Amino acid sequence: MEYAVGLNRALQALGMRAAFDPRKADFKNMGDPPAGRSIFIDSVLHKTFVEVNEEGTEAAAATAVTGLGREAIGEDKFDVVADHPFFCVIRDNRTGANLFMGSIVVLQPPFFLLR
Repeated sequence: MEYAVGLNRALQALGMRAAFDPRKADFKNMGDPPAGRSIFIDSVLHKTFVEVNEEGTEAAAATAVTGLGREAIGEDKFDVVADHPFFCVIRDNRTGANLFMGSIVVLQPPFFLLR
């Protein structure tokens, strides 16, 4: 399962408008842009991925802003018949930390079995 969403509007609605404006963004401490250009955020993309099979579970979540991201991997095995909306969590039982959370709300045939 994969999900991707652009975050520009959400971040701007939370007050990060200047970071997306080439005239107002102030990232001068990150480097020297070419003459006549400025450093600003053009787009932010968040993508999640979960694969569950007989070898285990792999999950990743990354937010891309000039290539920066995060990744989390779990190892628990379980079967899921995905024929209805559901919420899922990959949790570290030792620490109790939730490593990955997601919801699947729109499913289109063919439905699938995750192993």
